[in-house]
Amino acid sequence: MLLAVSAILLGAADWSYFRSGPVEVWTDGDEDTARSTLASFDQLRYWTARILGRDEIEPLWPVRLMVLKKPGERRTAHLELKRDAYTALLGAKDRVPVTWMADYARILLHDDAKVMPRHIEDSLIALLSTMEVTNSRILLGKPPGNPDRDFARMHLFLVDPDWAGRSRVFFSNLQQGAPFDTAYRNAFEKTEKEVEAEVDSYFRAGRFEPQQVSGKALNADRDYRERPGEESRAMLLLADVAGDAKAYTAILNATGKNPDAFEGAGMLLEATQNGSESARAWFRYAVQEKDVEKARLALRKAIDLNPRWAAPHAHWAELETDAGRKVPPLRKSTELDPRNIAYWIALAQAQSDAKDFAGAARSWRSAEIAAPDQKSRAAITAQRKAYDQLRYELEAAEKRRIEEERQRELERLKQEALANIRKAEQKANAGDTPVDPAQKVVEWWDGPKPDVVVTGSLDRIVCGRGANAPAQWSVRDSAGKLHSFRVPDPSRLAIVGAAQVSLGCGLQKPPRRVRVEARKSGEVLTVEFLP
Repeated sequence: MLLAVSAILLGAADWSYFRSGPVEVWTDGDEDTARSTLASFDQLRYWTARILGRDEIEPLWPVRLMVLKKPGERRTAHLELKRDAYTALLGAKDRVPVTWMADYARILLHDDAKVMPRHIEDSLIALLSTMEVTNSRILLGKPPGNPDRDFARMHLFLVDPDWAGRSRVFFSNLQQGAPFDTAYRNAFEKTEKEVEAEVDSYFRAGRFEPQQVSGKALNADRDYRERPGEESRAMLLLADVAGDAKAYTAILNATGKNPDAFEGAGMLLEATQNGSESARAWFRYAVQEKDVEKARLALRKAIDLNPRWAAPHAHWAELETDAGRKVPPLRKSTELDPRNIAYWIALAQAQSDAKDFAGAARSWRSAEIAAPDQKSRAAITAQRKAYDQLRYELEAAEKRRIEEERQRELERLKQEALANIRKAEQKANAGDTPVDPAQKVVEWWDGPKPDVVVTGSLDRIVCGRGANAPAQWSVRDSAGKLHSFRVPDPSRLAIVGAAQVSLGCGLQKPPRRVRVEARKSGEVLTVEFLP
């Protein structure tokens, strides 16, 4: 590839390119093949959006294709993400490879569509890859060498004219998480069993005839304007296809400070310092940068350059040390890339560490939904069940911790109150013998004097509505007489003789021995629990 770049440096080609949406096709002279290639990608994107019930669907990264008059052995079998775009190269007069169409369909679904069952997506991709485009005319449904039942289902839904008009409702329902039976009923007014029986018959018949279908209205000669291409840009795209660091170095030697060439050569600091507009360059630099603040600045730049990209948000979470601060960027990464199971699991773990156990449980369930197949889903389900068990233990431990903190705070307030009492006594006894702080403080009471004192057994409590609502106590004295007392606010009741008492509403089993001091009105002032 270095030799090819060197040849271009000598000035041997006139470059031009054509553009539609996120796709560019560059050529060194074969405009017809470049236009037909662009039309194939344009129609595939249009049809994918149409099938899913969308107006538009966009790849996460642009697509840059090259058509060379003399490609040699440089033809590429697949679209590959190189530097900052999906790239591929073919020769003049070549047809667009089926593998390219399959790759582009898969990229569109992965980058900008909600998750559907794996076998549905795979068979949809297989069908779309058969698309043969001539301007607005599309031939769809040419079967592969050995079509399977999933291909038959997709051929029935999208090629058979009796079914094709209603299929987008089916795909829309699946993207919303509807079960198959619901999707089938809404789209075709048939049960899952009935539709699958139709698929069986269609598959057994084996007549997968391709059909002429209408696509986006376009005329490649008229709608795809030829634009002059810079030689240095063409050199860079050839280097992108090859992925050869030496080719990027040759470009730098010939053209000077080129941020894209710096990026391709792995010189990421130099790329960012020279004004790179590549989100991937800024992200890769952030990953290798040891200074956290510099890394965050680079991640922010990557996010600004491609707001749809989840990876910078996920890496931002890795830079955080506090579990709670990890959650927002991880949540954003799952919003942008809901198919990424690793992001859902990382979010669940961060939520668990931040004591958001309910949120973690939801994230584990989302990871299950994102699983591409049954095997992966089963593995995640096992992890989720293990987490559920751990969750109960963590929740119990958290409740204990909160209660222990509450008790410590109560004890602190108690000791603080006792200390204040000692200070007050010392002040009151100024001039007399100082009070020894180590001496036990004798509890004393200067509240209202009781009018009624009853010693007996607490038989029943009738609780009011609400946590601190008035309650009615029934106390039976030693003579068997039943006394009724009113407790206006149980939380403010003065209790003597017990550090902590837990009382329930209703009949007390067994009755508790108490000494109750009350007003004439029956309002309880103090209660002492007796042994």
